Amino acid sequence: MALTDAQPAARPSLPRLIAFAMPAAPVAALELPLSVYLPPFYVKSLHLGLAFVGSVFFAARLWDIVTIPLLGLIADHATYRGDMRRLWVALATPPLMLASYMTFLPGPTAGPAHIIFWLLVLYSGYELFTLSHLAWGAEIAASYHERTRIQATRQFVATFGTVLTFLIPVAVSSFRSGFSDSARVALIGWLIVAALPVTVFLALRQGPAPTRHAHVAHRIRQALQGLRANRRLRTLLTIGAVEGVGFGIITSMFVFLAEDVWKLGKLSAVLPLSYLVSGIVFMAPLLSAGTKLGKHLAVSLATLFVAITVPLAAFVPPHAPWIALAYMVLLGSTRGAIDALYYSMLSDVAHDDGVLAGRSRSGTMFSLFSMVGKLGRAAAIGLGYWLLAWVGFHPGGENASSTLLGFRLVYVLPPMAVEFIVAFLIWNFPAADNALMGFAPAQGRG
Repeated sequence: MALTDAQPAARPSLPRLIAFAMPAAPVAALELPLSVYLPPFYVKSLHLGLAFVGSVFFAARLWDIVTIPLLGLIADHATYRGDMRRLWVALATPPLMLASYMTFLPGPTAGPAHIIFWLLVLYSGYELFTLSHLAWGAEIAASYHERTRIQATRQFVATFGTVLTFLIPVAVSSFRSGFSDSARVALIGWLIVAALPVTVFLALRQGPAPTRHAHVAHRIRQALQGLRANRRLRTLLTIGAVEGVGFGIITSMFVFLAEDVWKLGKLSAVLPLSYLVSGIVFMAPLLSAGTKLGKHLAVSLATLFVAITVPLAAFVPPHAPWIALAYMVLLGSTRGAIDALYYSMLSDVAHDDGVLAGRSRSGTMFSLFSMVGKLGRAAAIGLGYWLLAWVGFHPGGENASSTLLGFRLVYVLPPMAVEFIVAFLIWNFPAADNALMGFAPAQGRG
């Protein structure tokens, strides 16, 4: 079936765009508890054992990485001729809600089998939902800058959801004495379960519909072979994997940096919030620059800024919370815009691929980008922790000044090198596919 690009839809209003983006808030709110709150809760409250919980979450992450491309192909591989993206968002919502309830409110008698099963369901539901939502955003508009506007709105709402995950438990605990870890986990679970159906309903009812590209059944091998020949996609996947390593080192070692090197104690928990809020505040002006310069040049310059900013962590003195806070604001200022522009660039590639290939493969593309990023972050944990062991660092223990210097070098040098590599790759990002030059899509069909 030959694809014919749809008649470009009218530019969606901001309220409709926010309605589309709203489900990103509760879904993004899942990410922080999965790595920060749930593992200690299972160890302390369910008494499952440190080694067991660590193994379960590691296996769940491997399951997540392996199944991401499959879920992307499932989202694209269908014969239904209607609105596939919104259909998959709707279908993924009930299992995601149920799995969220079962993992955040497991009950005192929940055993290992309960935790393993529902974590796997949660990861699978999360990926299918997120990939379908991202692909929906990629297919809302056909114009270059409109795709940035759409993905930026989604990224803003998603980051806002993550910020609320920090703030709401803190606010409740300030009014309730004895607010336990299990109560915090249960509160987050209820918020996610309650917010998902409301936000999804508003998105399905008020959000703009995707442009009518043809959705056709295609074989998995055929789909992957077609994507392999896409140079722009290969470049973005390389960038996603490489940056995943740098970003993974920064995030996986941050607790050690704040507590053992900067000596900030309980104030360490506040710093990630300043990082996230900074990304929200500076997103709009940076995206405006992206409109004027072009997406790949804006991302390249923002990445160079990160490469220059990361080494400043080595100069933050101990017991200096305001300097550490200023550093986190500076480091986080470009994060939201960079993520939004990456998704916008991938949306551009997916749109051009759909025009040329005769079918939409945006779900598969977003799944591959997610997979390589997570592989990079997983590799970063192994590399970063191996280097910390090599310099003799002991978390929570006494470390000599030479060891702390080694930690600072491990923390800043690999991410700095990675960001310079990413900036080079983005700077030389390929132009639009030559096959699209002069392409005049038929209107009103497909």
